[in-house]
Amino acid sequence: VVALLGGAFDVGAQAADAERALALARTLEAAARATGLGICALERRGRRHRRWHITWNAQMHALSAWPAGRRPPLRLSEWVRHCVHEDDAMLVQGVISRWLRRPSGPLDLQFRTRTPPGDGPRWLSVRGDAPDDRQLFAVVMDVTDRHLSLQRLQAAVERAELATRGVGIGTWERRADGTVLWDEQMFRLREMPMQVPAPDTAARLAVVHPDDREAMACYHPSSEGMAMSPTYEFRVVLPDGRVRWLASRSRPLPDAHGREMRRIGVNWDITDNKMAELAQREREAALRESQAKSRLLARISHELRTPLNAILGVTQLMLMAAGTPDPAQRQRQLEQVQSASRHLLALIDGVLDLSAYEGGEMRLALRPVDLSAVVAQSVSLLASAAQQRGITIE
Repeated sequence: VVALLGGAFDVGAQAADAERALALARTLEAAARATGLGICALERRGRRHRRWHITWNAQMHALSAWPAGRRPPLRLSEWVRHCVHEDDAMLVQGVISRWLRRPSGPLDLQFRTRTPPGDGPRWLSVRGDAPDDRQLFAVVMDVTDRHLSLQRLQAAVERAELATRGVGIGTWERRADGTVLWDEQMFRLREMPMQVPAPDTAARLAVVHPDDREAMACYHPSSEGMAMSPTYEFRVVLPDGRVRWLASRSRPLPDAHGREMRRIGVNWDITDNKMAELAQREREAALRESQAKSRLLARISHELRTPLNAILGVTQLMLMAAGTPDPAQRQRQLEQVQSASRHLLALIDGVLDLSAYEGGEMRLALRPVDLSAVVAQSVSLLASAAQQRGITIE
């Protein structure tokens, strides 16, 4: 009786286990259909376990383009010829064959499938594991969308790199842990050798022009409280001593809480623009200087006429005097001619002094001036012209 009861309980336990296993299998199959996973199970059978028994789920048939009612291929080469793209067939055949012989670790492989002419390639990912030396399991999933997204991303990155390299823009990144990364163009702008990570703060500031280092410290990527999107210009000194102008701009990349997670920035060479601006300022300065000289020449011409007119006026009066001139009057007139001549000579000396000053050969000195004497001299120079026109000067 004990034996019969024990046997009955054993049969009942096996039935319960079988029911649970069946329910689990149905759940796994539903999950595989929902996620598009193909499942392949291999089990060694036969004498000395030399023959593989292969089981596929329905999704595995669909991913391999294998008829649903047809038995899975017994040979790996048959499945490779039917499913795998010819350019990837040799690689897939070799990797899976080695794994089947010695499944010491997990299998992870991606490859293209055969598709009808005109259709784009489709990508499959195979991952396998071996619980023991008699059982192998592999799952297959379609990763075409991911590959296309990666290809589009790679193309976008390559276009961006080509654009930045073509216009000479270098990019840098500062991460939350303080690590700073430079691309190749950042080093090329400074004619520095490539290194990873980027040069530290001291090395970065060492190539900056001494006159710009203090200002650069306020904009440096490691500075606290840097503006959201700072734009600034600075000079760098190249190894051969040449000076180049660079411009910089950066933006923070915040996390979900608004804290700065990373900062991305760019540098580009603006030396040509700076040289053009300098040339334009020099042209404007030269134009202003030319205009100032024109005004100065006009002023000098006016100033030279005054003593000349005085000399000519007094001389004319002396020539017009009839008879024997009054000695006192003649003395005053000669003094006026002498004063006007000295004034004319002083003006000419002033023009010469101005030329010497522009050439850096003369120094000016401030000193007191007798204003009454200057006024009296000026009035005497204008006296003859004023007398001819009936003008009285006080």
